[in-house]
Amino acid sequence: MPRATTGRCGGQARIRGALRGARRALRIPSNHHGHYSTELLATLPLARARSPIPLIEAVEEAGWRRITMERLQDVEWARRIASPPVLGWLEYAERYAILADA
Repeated sequence: MPRATTGRCGGQARIRGALRGARRALRIPSNHHGHYSTELLATLPLARARSPIPLIEAVEEAGWRRITMERLQDVEWARRIASPPVLGWLEYAERYAILADA
């Protein structure tokens, strides 16, 4: 599932917290941009989507055709090897691109 559309459930939040703790213990600075305000998230229609379906529907409603989703395994691999040992595997997330024709 694309990372940008995954929601945060209890288990995922605990794992993210443990990963933040591991990064602090290893003295690795956070590369996260920070948290968005509730007000801002409320204005973003796809911010809380838990699947790519609403995003694909929005692309279709915008007039695009032949919509496909492609997994970016090379990007996943590059991010994994660029990360410190162990964290690359623990912080792993599948990456996707949505492709369409006008």
